[in-house]
Amino acid sequence: MLQLVVVVCVLLAFVINTCVGLNPILLVPGASGSAFESSPTGQNDWTRLWAAISRDLHMDTFLADMSMVYDPVLNTFTNRTGLEVRQLDFGGTGGVDYLDKVAGKGVVGTDYLEKMIAYFEKNAGYKRGVTIRAAPYDWRMATNHPQLVWWWVQVKALIEDMFADAGNSKVVVISHCYGGTTFSYWLPLQSQEWKDKYIKAHVVIAAPFEGVGIALEGVVSGTNDGYEFWGWSPIPLLKMRETMRTWGSVAAMLPTHNWGNVILVSSNTRNYTAKDLKQLFLDSGAYNESAMYDDTRVFEDYAAPGVWVSCHGAYNTPTPVGFSYPTGDFDQQAVPWFGDGDGTVAVSSAGYCNRWKGAEKTPFTMTWWDGIGHISLVKHEPFHEWLLTNVINGSAPSV
Repeated sequence: MLQLVVVVCVLLAFVINTCVGLNPILLVPGASGSAFESSPTGQNDWTRLWAAISRDLHMDTFLADMSMVYDPVLNTFTNRTGLEVRQLDFGGTGGVDYLDKVAGKGVVGTDYLEKMIAYFEKNAGYKRGVTIRAAPYDWRMATNHPQLVWWWVQVKALIEDMFADAGNSKVVVISHCYGGTTFSYWLPLQSQEWKDKYIKAHVVIAAPFEGVGIALEGVVSGTNDGYEFWGWSPIPLLKMRETMRTWGSVAAMLPTHNWGNVILVSSNTRNYTAKDLKQLFLDSGAYNESAMYDDTRVFEDYAAPGVWVSCHGAYNTPTPVGFSYPTGDFDQQAVPWFGDGDGTVAVSSAGYCNRWKGAEKTPFTMTWWDGIGHISLVKHEPFHEWLLTNVINGSAPSV
């Protein structure tokens, strides 16, 4: 009997030390950062769609499966006829650690948040699916779209469950890229009472608050996002353009009015600034883009979120901020010009959150990382160490 009591006490101590007392972590991934799978409609035969290197080898079929059908009149997104798509492991970490897996093992080169998760496991006692969890989503759609209301309901319930399971310890939300703008859009819509109770901090990593150049390039002429080998890419630009034009998330990440009169695209006949984007859509044949663009203008100006914000960006990496088409042919590959940033998000876009400094109920810090790339930052161990010391185990600065 005494031995049983000792065992029970040890187990209880383990549970308390590994769950209760830790501030649970919720990961909100960026665009392309959630894995999902597909099945022929009604067949319940699910296989990995994003990202699956084996399917990427059949590029035409893969891009058709990744495309959505957008109805600008009804403002609805659907998968191609005959295909169902769903996200993987909501509430766990299996949809954000690696983007491709074979037999349950992460494929080399497809790790996304794995290094961050592993660091917090090893150095702070976090447990996957218990005290560190994730909210993957179908990132092809804009996250303000009515069809994703159900996801937001799940996210809010997940935060409340994590809080309760951790003995009423507040949740630290860590978001990356489009996940950062997504969660920053949502937080001001929640009551201050709810935020004060459940959220310790929101860590925003390399969020494209003012849009991102690669989205503009993708809509106008297509992009391979740098996937080239000796000048050759397996991604056909025009077919990639056709697919990207069906994604509401791309419209949500187009440059905002905050770029003002900065030239974003030039051709042999005219220049285009942020206020000329609708004309650019027409000139480049992106006829549905205007409707998606209008529907995503909530991602233009962000109210102070009313929680502690630890915002992060990177600099000293050439970052595409504009594109030239010398012949005026938008079917040709763009010639980019560069500004400062992390290789994907410009400094001005990631630094938009500086506007919240001094805002009511919004303790704020901005931290810049020198020469760290957009994806590399979430894998960077000194960054993980900084978060653990200054946010997860730290206290909010004074407002």
